[in-house]
Amino acid sequence: MEITEYLEKIEEVNTVIYSPKKDLKIKLQLIAPIKRVKDCDFYLIIGGAFLAPIKNMYGIYLYEFFKVVNKKIYPILDKKNASYVIDETISNIKKIFLEAEEVEILRILSSYLDEIRRYMKGQTLTDTFKSVTPYKYSITYRRPDKVYVMADNKKSSIHEMHEVLSSLEYQKVLQIVYPSVAAKDECFLKYLEDKPCFYNVLLSDGTMPYHTFQRMADAGLDQVIIPLSSLNSDTEMKITGRDLKMVLSVIKQARDSNLKVSILTKVTKDNLDYLELVKYLKGHGIRSFYLEFQEDVSNKDIILKQANYYLHMYSLEFKLINKGILRDKELNRLGIYPLYKENMVSSYYTKGDFVLFIDAALKYRLGSLSMDKISSLYNSNLAKKLRKESLKGK
Repeated sequence: MEITEYLEKIEEVNTVIYSPKKDLKIKLQLIAPIKRVKDCDFYLIIGGAFLAPIKNMYGIYLYEFFKVVNKKIYPILDKKNASYVIDETISNIKKIFLEAEEVEILRILSSYLDEIRRYMKGQTLTDTFKSVTPYKYSITYRRPDKVYVMADNKKSSIHEMHEVLSSLEYQKVLQIVYPSVAAKDECFLKYLEDKPCFYNVLLSDGTMPYHTFQRMADAGLDQVIIPLSSLNSDTEMKITGRDLKMVLSVIKQARDSNLKVSILTKVTKDNLDYLELVKYLKGHGIRSFYLEFQEDVSNKDIILKQANYYLHMYSLEFKLINKGILRDKELNRLGIYPLYKENMVSSYYTKGDFVLFIDAALKYRLGSLSMDKISSLYNSNLAKKLRKESLKGK
């Protein structure tokens, strides 16, 4: 079979849950080339955050691997079962592409699976993976990669949006980000179970959810973002109004459920001792770190560079919420990911009435999620203008 003919038949977004051993799993998403030709790359998204381009033929190998894994004949890919899956994958590839070499297929699959395991262990990836900015997907494919469910902080709004959110699969959205109120909803497990193709994220308020994190993880939750600004109980109470012991208990339960845990920290004049917090995060298996500066903090640029140094030293993913602290070129040089740019370029926000916005402040209305195609909204004049301004750092 010709490569072009093969590429025309595959799905654009392919999701698989990779589980190298019991109680350990990660969601992988393989994105087919936008142009179905042999010199156009696939993209592999690991854990909803790390996006890497993959050479065309290598992407085909992974696609066939995904197909075998999704048969669920071997749900746990220990060494023995992984061998069976790889053998079947190689056999399937050689039936389609007669010239494919078994040794080369095995080498490529093994190299990518090794990288995925490194990521799952919190280790720095090798040069095999050349990461690109997550909003590269949106720019290339002209659609947002994620939808934030604002829901007006009402459970009823999430009930109303359930069917509409399910339709997003056909519009090729990759992630759904749920507000903290969803964790109080007794129906949340059903929503997650209905959306296995998405990377599902919960914005926690630092309190215990209605269902345990283990049940939510089993239903399809992949990541939880938990607010924590200090390891001093008085400082945490002053900044967030939350009990430190409760927040730490929430973090522990999420970690014990093998969810990817991200911490959202607000930097104020009262908690500039961020190094102890970073050490704590790394020591407790935390994978990523969101940083937001309060406006009255002095020397934000210096603090940001210092925080970035330690976060990279401990191999933590780092996303910056604020604009204007450093120029985009400096952020790129330091490897700091500007979350505000992702939101402007690739994310749409949904409200309880199904209205789409391009900003968290709900200022720029784009259209209706239930009435319009995301692709048409993404290519509207307003969306193009905002993307252009965002990429210029405005």
